[in-house]
Formats: sequence, structure tokens, C-alpha cells
Amino acid sequence: HEGFDCTYMWPAAFGRVAQEYDRRYGLDRRHLNRIAEINYGNAKLNPLAQTRQWQFNELSFTDDDEANPLIEPGTRRQDCGQITDGACAIVVASARFAQEHAQRTGQVLANLPRISGWGHRNAGLRLQDKFERSANEAYVFPHLRQALEDAWKRAGVEGVQA
Repeated sequence: HEGFDCTYMWPAAFGRVAQEYDRRYGLDRRHLNRIAEINYGNAKLNPLAQTRQWQFNELSFTDDDEANPLIEPGTRRQDCGQITDGACAIVVASARFAQEHAQRTGQVLANLPRISGWGHRNAGLRLQDKFERSANEAYVFPHLRQALEDAWKRAGVEGVQA
């Protein structure tokens, strides 16, 4: 129910985000192309990846309409990231379980990763509504920035670390 016509919703939504960033701050498509190239390069490092045998040429990560066609306005084929060969998870465990896990695996509890801070915000669902609400804000998604700042504060982090 985003309120715009498209063939592929997610590429269209991501394309609109790219267009909004371009409108507000300027966006160099070469950076998006390079991100896609890095992502596919990383996938090739996974011996179990379905994408490890895919072949690309020097135009695959450019704005060439044949090698990297437009899928939806603002989104090209390689931007759509058909990288499905990875995963990420957070396991939340009690202190007792974490201690038992550390002992069972020969690790030191203090060296195990831990959540040091967290942040949370709500926002309306429609993308266009988010753009309109943030029209005069420094960030396209100020609610995300606020959640990050909350997490940094709870973790005792001053902000982005270089």
C-alpha cells in the first residue's frame, strides 16, 4: 500500500530512497555500483555460495543499460543484490547460559560478544510519509538516527567512531 505503481515493490522502494537521497544530498551512482560489486565479490569468497560462479564484465557494475538494466526508477539489476548466501543472527542468552557456553567451548565469558546498548523507535509504514515527515530534518530517516543515538548512549559510545 505504498501508493505508487511499480512492477517490483522492493526495487521500487529502494529506488525511491536513492532518489530522495540524491534530491537532498546528491548521490553518485558510482558509489552504489561499487557497493554492489563489493557484495558480489564477497559472495564469491563463500565456497557454498550460489553466486560464486556468476560471471561479470567491466560494464556489469556501471549504469550501462544493457549490462546493468534499470529494474525500477533509481534501481538497477546489480543494486537488487541477489546475494542470498549469508546470514546474520543475534542470540540472546541468560548470564548462566552464556557462562555455560563459554565453559563448554573453552572461551572466556568476558570475550564473548555482548549487546552493550540498544535503541528503538516507531515510524509509520509508508515510505512517502516518512519522506514528508523528514522534509525539514537533517536525516531522511530521523527515527533511525534517534535509535542509533539511543544505542550509542546506552553503550557509552560517543557516536560514530572513525
